[in-house]
Amino acid sequence: MSIRDFKTSAAQLLDTISTFTSYELMGYVDFVRYTVIVSMIALPRNELHQKIIKGAEIQEVLHSPQQKLLRSYVTSLYECKYAQFFKDLAEMETVSKETQH
Repeated sequence: MSIRDFKTSAAQLLDTISTFTSYELMGYVDFVRYTVIVSMIALPRNELHQKIIKGAEIQEVLHSPQQKLLRSYVTSLYECKYAQFFKDLAEMETVSKETQH
């Protein structure tokens, strides 16, 4: 991700999500969040649906009440609800900046 190779990053994150155990680096929810965000950039629409929206490991995080924004962000893009997507994008940016400090 740091060198902006999002396609490779998405593939590697998706490959390791089912065996994630490195809690000392980041929490599982954060790992899923990064996976979703990078995948939205890198994956074609059909893979986004298959691996993110319908992915079992990701579903359990996306459907938690604490991840309502992330769920809305990814589904609004997939469902072509662009007005909602851009609202969510702005809110995601704000939340991301707050969590970095």
